[in-house]
Amino acid sequence: MAVSRAMRRLLHVLEIQEEECRAAMESARAELKRTGTALTWNVERERGGRRLVAASAATGEIADRIAGIEETRVAKRFALALSRALRNRNRPLICGSASSSASASNAGRLRRLSRRRKPWSALKQGGVRNGISMTGF
Repeated sequence: MAVSRAMRRLLHVLEIQEEECRAAMESARAELKRTGTALTWNVERERGGRRLVAASAATGEIADRIAGIEETRVAKRFALALSRALRNRNRPLICGSASSSASASNAGRLRRLSRRRKPWSALKQGGVRNGISMTGF
């Protein structure tokens, strides 16, 4: 007796759900990387502003000092805007994103394993009872 059509459909649906979870996890990882890059760029911008202020103190250039102060201020405002944007999307801040990404990855992996085991064990049991080899699937 052949494996039931409903069980094959169930396995197909579970594979589709697994692919959707994988895509969501990859999207979250890409967003985490973009946000980390933005924060790194912003930290460098703030440091550059402070260096400009320090250099202008040695040379006496008022324009450089004002530009350095402005760069530092803009970098702080950008960091504040980025953190607000992350909070408004109901997502954890950067320090928690990596751990939440890892826990989501582990949860997804466990879910995939349990989902795959259920239909396969039912398919194998049905095949063994009916004397059908399940190696071709």
